[in-house]
Amino acid sequence: MDATLKKVVELLSDERLERRCAAAILLAELRPKEAEILEALGAALAEENRLFRLYLLEALAGIRSPKIAGFVTPLLDSNDEEVRAQAAALLGSQGARASAALARELADAPVPRRRAIISILAHQHDKETFDRLCRLFADPEVGEYALNALRGEVDHMNDAELEALRAQVGSLLKDKQLLADPEGTGRALRLLGYLRSPKSLRTILPFCADKHPSAVRLAALAALRRPLQAGAALEGALDPILACAEASDGALARAAIDTLRGVKLPEGDQLAPRLLRLSESPHAEVRKFALEAVGRTGSGGGKALKSLLAALAGDDPAAREAAASSLGRLEGAGAALCKELEGAAEAGNLEHLRLLGRVIRRHPDPLKPAAKQAIAELAADAMEKGSPVAEPLAELLAAVHAEGYAALLAERAHAHRKAKRFAEAFALFAKLGAAGLLDGETRYAALVSGLCALPSKKELGRASRTTDPVLKLIVELLAKGEPVGNKLVKEKALEAEDLFYVGFNFVESKDDDEKEFGATLLSHLAETAPRSKLGRSAKNKLHLAGMD
Repeated sequence: MDATLKKVVELLSDERLERRCAAAILLAELRPKEAEILEALGAALAEENRLFRLYLLEALAGIRSPKIAGFVTPLLDSNDEEVRAQAAALLGSQGARASAALARELADAPVPRRRAIISILAHQHDKETFDRLCRLFADPEVGEYALNALRGEVDHMNDAELEALRAQVGSLLKDKQLLADPEGTGRALRLLGYLRSPKSLRTILPFCADKHPSAVRLAALAALRRPLQAGAALEGALDPILACAEASDGALARAAIDTLRGVKLPEGDQLAPRLLRLSESPHAEVRKFALEAVGRTGSGGGKALKSLLAALAGDDPAAREAAASSLGRLEGAGAALCKELEGAAEAGNLEHLRLLGRVIRRHPDPLKPAAKQAIAELAADAMEKGSPVAEPLAELLAAVHAEGYAALLAERAHAHRKAKRFAEAFALFAKLGAAGLLDGETRYAALVSGLCALPSKKELGRASRTTDPVLKLIVELLAKGEPVGNKLVKEKALEAEDLFYVGFNFVESKDDDEKEFGATLLSHLAETAPRSKLGRSAKNKLHLAGMD
């Protein structure tokens, strides 16, 4: 060391702070390699002045030596965040030189320092470091921290490093000392799951067995999810996972279900017995999953159908929805659903009836004619009795059998019209119109019913051919070339006031067909009752309209 450099080093212990800081800054610029300088810089770190320490750390950054760890590691306990961060960065840059020294600190250092050391070591992706950190999993103070530090590095490792870490964890899971600690074992399993390697499956699966503590089994189930999603074969894993789903421990059963949700279950009857058992689980989430899975896998035959129908009628809302979802997919369920519909209608169970209707409407199998007819008869019977179930049954019929729905409503509407219940008749005809199911005959019948249902005192000033539902029917009939005027003047159910109301509105139309139609009705009134008030008004209106 030359005299100048020696003088600079001596200034590190000068009584004046500004000189000590200046010496540290100068050494940081010169970056000398002499061992004496390292010793002097390291010894100076014992001073607690924040600014001086930061300059010293900057000076040490240019030196590579395993001795640095001994000087710098205590600063990981500093109360100053910037000092801690710079010390950690310096130690991390030392690589393998500092690893051994840092590792020795892991056993007895204060918890904050141990965590800082773990964060530094986690960047070293070598087998020795993996072993050091994984063996901390059983440590109650830093075990979880070590797990998260390694987990955070997974995305920054290459394939070889990932394989080395997987092998290290797999080897550790054979260590009796670790296996004696459920929390440590669980952390090792969780890290194995984070690696997503299908090869990990055979290591993880044995820990699902009931001989292991619940904490270990929960960790194993969580660890299985990523390898299964990454393409690991499900077949060997299915039985152990389902066994956990059947457990009386609710947390364990739910964890198994969460694992199964992320994978595609095999279709067919292979799973049927297990799923049916799970559908009776004491845990609501398990029941819901099993009932949904029956529909996804198409398994179980008659027994599955019976269980689904029972769940559909049960008290558990989640199970009802799951059963509805499955029944909406299950082939061959249509007939059973229609039979269930009959029972719900007889019992007057509106909620169940609506749910059944929703399932039947979205079922992939088309209903057979006999089933459609059965729904039509149920709806007709409900309408006849005035039952509250008539509406949902009619809605279902309209969705699955439009022709039957039209026939049913038309029959009921004609019956009301014949009995002079014109308001009820028009209401049913209006439903047909809303569904686009009116034909020429029913449209005319709807028109007559609507006219008869109108109040006896017609408000001519407010009527409109574009908004009044009755007058709109006339427009539709005229557009189709129907001889509406000739039919209406012969209609016994209508009164002179009805004809005048319609004729008055249409004779003012700018459309020739509509105007002629209005004139037909008014002319009929003028000719058949010339001395009546309406007859005289009709004749006067024709004159004003230039149609006399």
